Amino acid sequence: MDEVEDAFRRAAFLGQNRLDESALFSQTQVFAYDADKLQVCGLVNARNAFGGYAGATLYSARLDAAGQVTSLWINGDGINSATVQCINARDGRIGVTG
Repeated sequence: MDEVEDAFRRAAFLGQNRLDESALFSQTQVFAYDADKLQVCGLVNARNAFGGYAGATLYSARLDAAGQVTSLWINGDGINSATVQCINARDGRIGVTG
């Protein structure tokens, strides 16, 4: 999902990590909702300021019908909000706002 990876590279809240081509995305799951929208969940591991990998972190993103990221969550941003979004997607409880 290049759109999600590009959104992460632009995300300001990842300031301590350097999300460049070395960022590793894994365990990606895609859930459809509202007939033409997607919820994407997975892990991202990015290099920190020292050049080492910081460790995988759960993320969640919503994409609209055009494939543009409309919402992006990462654990550590609030109260493990990515976990909540991924559980809701898995269980079919995705809201239409966000």
